[in-house]
Amino acid sequence: MSHAPSDDPAEAPDGPHGAPAGQGAGAARRWLAPVVALVLVVLVAAAAMVLLGRDGAGPAAPATPTLAPADAPSAPGSAAATAAPSAAPTGTTRTVSPDPLEPRMGAAVAGTVFTLAAPGWGPDTAATAAGAREALAGTYTDGTTNVPVTAAAFGTIEAQDAYSAALVADLDAAGATKGEEGSVYVDGTGHYWYYLLEDGVTARLVWRTDDGVVVTLTGPGKPLAELYKHMPL
Repeated sequence: MSHAPSDDPAEAPDGPHGAPAGQGAGAARRWLAPVVALVLVVLVAAAAMVLLGRDGAGPAAPATPTLAPADAPSAPGSAAATAAPSAAPTGTTRTVSPDPLEPRMGAAVAGTVFTLAAPGWGPDTAATAAGAREALAGTYTDGTTNVPVTAAAFGTIEAQDAYSAALVADLDAAGATKGEEGSVYVDGTGHYWYYLLEDGVTARLVWRTDDGVVVTLTGPGKPLAELYKHMPL
């Protein structure tokens, strides 16, 4: 299943196979504009930055990570996403999926050359300690670039939300620079947060599916974008 976006951040791709309950396999996923390439832009007096319809900070704001949409991998899109990003979906029932997590993650990401590196999936003990009913850690690789990934499935939506919020709080506390966040699906469900880590090169995506799963991806921006587009969640 592929849910690849177009180069136009205003277009949303077809939704993932096994999408969160209530959305169906044809649900559309928003294009993750911030997961491509980071460019530091210094805002000057009397200037305001607008990224995907979000107002930037005022003239005194520090350099803020944004991205170059022209670097986005080319892929066909589908229905346009017009709703503003929201940390909590409205008018949509969020339901936990009972499906086992490992088959959903898989050993390869269809539509990409990324596969699961040896030794395969292992336990994510931190997520298990936080209450996950199933938690995996592994690394996707294309033979050159390695992208560590974690996935944790929770028994309630409240536990999913609390864990994703804790991961984001940890990034803030560690001094990571927040790039962007927004909903994943065009019906307002799902949420992502995109950060640039302190080394100024590595990015991290925290992704909440709203069917009980929280995923993290860590690595260069373009591989993160490619994996986000194609992962079957």
